[in-house]
Amino acid sequence: MRAFFLAVLISFPAATLVAQDVADRPAFEVASVKPHDRSQLARPESSDPARISGTSTMTNLIMVAYSVKPYQILGPDWLLLEAYDIEAKYPAGKGRQDLPELFQDLLNKRFGFTSHWEVRDQKVYALVVGNSGPKLTPSAADAKPRKSASTSGHIDFTAQLLSALADYLTNCCFDKPVVDETNIQFRVDISLDLVSDKSDSVDKSSAATESLIEHGLKLKPSTRQVRYLIIDAINKAPSPN
Repeated sequence: MRAFFLAVLISFPAATLVAQDVADRPAFEVASVKPHDRSQLARPESSDPARISGTSTMTNLIMVAYSVKPYQILGPDWLLLEAYDIEAKYPAGKGRQDLPELFQDLLNKRFGFTSHWEVRDQKVYALVVGNSGPKLTPSAADAKPRKSASTSGHIDFTAQLLSALADYLTNCCFDKPVVDETNIQFRVDISLDLVSDKSDSVDKSSAATESLIEHGLKLKPSTRQVRYLIIDAINKAPSPN
């Protein structure tokens, strides 16, 4: 499924996204929202800078709107499953950088979305530097972020921040969020093997932990306060266009 809005996430800390008064929130000039027909291909992205189009799950829409990670969203199970085709025109003077506020308005008006924030203690794995220091390869200055995976469980990451690696590990390999606490700010090239050489079983968490140790990194069980977006109301079907 095409997650075409996620590139804007890195630019918008959650504290700034939720501070705007609802009455002052911008809205798309016009927007079409339809449930995605899974027998069809994802809607292509628009090349027109004045418009957006694409296909996205509800979870991805909420992630962009409120600058949260998937585990911070507490709501119905279908959020990850239901996808929508969206075509919209930006209002005058607005663009891609305004998508969070625009999606907040879209979610509220078309899906009856309401929510509130709660801070809770959460068990996590803190990604930290090992005792012997990091063994990381800085990326070339002109390298583009990407990742490539093989069927054998080997994954190459190019020009990635360790915060992005932590997010990947959260989604693929561990039962608790992985939080980057390395304080390493530069982009790196790093490879992980998600199948252990020490066991015939496919235990991604153990294999990932072994790979991290080879790069001078480790995971430390810990507890952190995490801000959760609690969904109070949301409709699966959007209101008519």
